[in-house]
Amino acid sequence: MSENPRPEFADEAISLFSRARGFRTAESLGEGIILPLARHFSADQVTRILEAAKENVQIWHASEMPSIFERLFDATRPTLAQTVDAWSDFVRSMIKANPHHDWYHYTGVQEKMRLAGHPMSA
Repeated sequence: MSENPRPEFADEAISLFSRARGFRTAESLGEGIILPLARHFSADQVTRILEAAKENVQIWHASEMPSIFERLFDATRPTLAQTVDAWSDFVRSMIKANPHHDWYHYTGVQEKMRLAGHPMSA
């Protein structure tokens, strides 16, 4: 999938990513299959990725995931009008789950949202 990222692989990639059973596995899948396919994702697929991340601690708590999600945000920017609520919901969920650990507040994503005209509200 990573060597030949094609739209028909998107759903399988999301399914694999959503089932990650370890932090490093989640990072590897994020880097190796999610990011290479990102330009092909529909708004619904971006939303499914964010939902999967919210539901799987192995994804959202992987140390490299905030930077991976910053790149995902950039790569899927054309879908932002349809996914801004999903991105906001994801970030709010991360803040709630990690009240004392700013790294997992996905501040880079928050800044990208602000720069795109969609600042996070309280």
